[in-house]
Amino acid sequence: MEIFKNTKVSVILYYSKNLPYGLDGFERILKTIKEQTIPPEEIIVIDLDERDGTNLNNEDLRIIRGFNLEAEALSEAIEGSSGDYIIYIDNKKYEVLLKRSFIETALMANIRNDNLGMLYTDYEMDTGKS
Repeated sequence: MEIFKNTKVSVILYYSKNLPYGLDGFERILKTIKEQTIPPEEIIVIDLDERDGTNLNNEDLRIIRGFNLEAEALSEAIEGSSGDYIIYIDNKKYEVLLKRSFIETALMANIRNDNLGMLYTDYEMDTGKS
């Protein structure tokens, strides 16, 4: 969308070898982030396993490691982000798959509401059962 061509979005999420949906689920989350109609400027991953020797390496990702407290790592990710906007995905318990227009929709909500400082969106659980 032309209106957002110079808008930078940072996405922050978590990685752990103990995520309940596994590495495959984490890769699916990354795929939904990278395939956005307005792709993020950067994807920041907080590696919760750094002290356990996790070897999470990906040149498309900025990895935050070496913090004893999760809150410190999140603070570092937010403060060090380069985006005009930050999308925080709390994926520690659930595989959060974004709809393809998620970032675009969030940015449009910001344009429509001049006083918007933070946008919260809920999610739907897909259990795979009909």
